[in-house]
Amino acid sequence: MALDSQQWMLFGYDVRDTGRLWQAAWREFLWSDDSPVRQQLDDVVTLTDGDTKTSYQAGQRIDATTSHLVAVAVPNDLVLERSLELPGAVLPNLESVMALEVSSSSPFSADDTAYGWSRLAGSEDTLNIRLVILSRSAVMTYLAKSHDIHDPGEREVWAQADGHWVMVRGFGEQHRQQSYRRRLIRCGAYVAATALVLLVLLAFNVGFKQFELSRLEAASAELQRDAAPALALRQRLGAVNGTVSEVNRLVSEYPSPHAELARLTALMGDDVFIQQFQMNGREIRLRGRAQDAASVMQLLTEQPEFVSVTAPQAITRISGSSEEQFYLNIQLAGADQK
Repeated sequence: MALDSQQWMLFGYDVRDTGRLWQAAWREFLWSDDSPVRQQLDDVVTLTDGDTKTSYQAGQRIDATTSHLVAVAVPNDLVLERSLELPGAVLPNLESVMALEVSSSSPFSADDTAYGWSRLAGSEDTLNIRLVILSRSAVMTYLAKSHDIHDPGEREVWAQADGHWVMVRGFGEQHRQQSYRRRLIRCGAYVAATALVLLVLLAFNVGFKQFELSRLEAASAELQRDAAPALALRQRLGAVNGTVSEVNRLVSEYPSPHAELARLTALMGDDVFIQQFQMNGREIRLRGRAQDAASVMQLLTEQPEFVSVTAPQAITRISGSSEEQFYLNIQLAGADQK
């Protein structure tokens, strides 16, 4: 048995008590006198103590008008009261513990015993309980003589213990409890309906976003299909531009001999004769005759298209003629040198 119980222990707690702890927590939250829910939804009760009438809501005295629910205070000489200090661990089984306490402490028979208890503020590990025990027949006798009440369910019965009012169970409290239970159900229904509406709105929003996303994806796919020819043309154009750039680079590195020969022809006058023209890349070698070879060399030197113009051999006069023989090496300018 010890092994079986140890199987249910987790960090010193018996996990089999989880359900009871959960129920006790909800019962404490919804039904205790210090519950914030009950303090808002519970009916107001008018307590009649002799000629004094006081209004209470969820066990707390309030300033309010007279309520249709009336509680009758019984004299202290009819009340047996006890103050109990219980460990907080009994909270899930507090009803059973109090029933056993009443059974062992009541001097009356089980059928004639009426009791009530309230929990006062205490520490987290301790429950401070005020318990009242009464004779049901004595209470009914008092109600009949003092208030002409013969039905135990007609009025609530309250008793005082250590200066605190305690509701005695088994009388007219069911009217207030049923009314409070109906309010709880309505509020729970409102909360559930609100949550459902929020979920529906959220689902609608998610569905609308999904529909919008699908529509955008379809439009994107259609746009890609429509743009496919343009993209292919762009790729081909890019390839053509690459080819053109390569051709331009080659033309820049290897200028056309015909263009350079035409340039030289346009620059030189009719008295200049080119006898030999050789071109290798950007380097041109000329051999020719002119009346003034030095002026020809000066003219070519002044052209921005030519980086340098040099004479590998000296200018010589042709025998029996007024012309001069010249040899020139010309270096063409590149695209970044013009």
